[in-house]
Amino acid sequence: MNGPSERSTEYLLQRIRAALAHDPRLGELELPVSIVDDRVVVTGTVQTPERRQAISEVIARLAPDRRVENLTKVLDTTKPVDEQKDSEPETLP
Repeated sequence: MNGPSERSTEYLLQRIRAALAHDPRLGELELPVSIVDDRVVVTGTVQTPERRQAISEVIARLAPDRRVENLTKVLDTTKPVDEQKDSEPETLP
């Protein structure tokens, strides 16, 4: 009986992605979000620690019965762009 469960999982993912895109604190369209067992996992890079926290809040509100695993990284704005180019690129799933 994977059908209904898969549909509800996909529906939840769509709701989370839409909420991340439309939340006025975020506007995050490109963050990878997945559901693994009882967890909602989000990865990618965000501009500020406040945005990272807001992502967790949005997901927790929409999926209160699941753990939020926020693996996003905050962009390091202390390094000049030239130094960031020299660093190893981040591999995204």
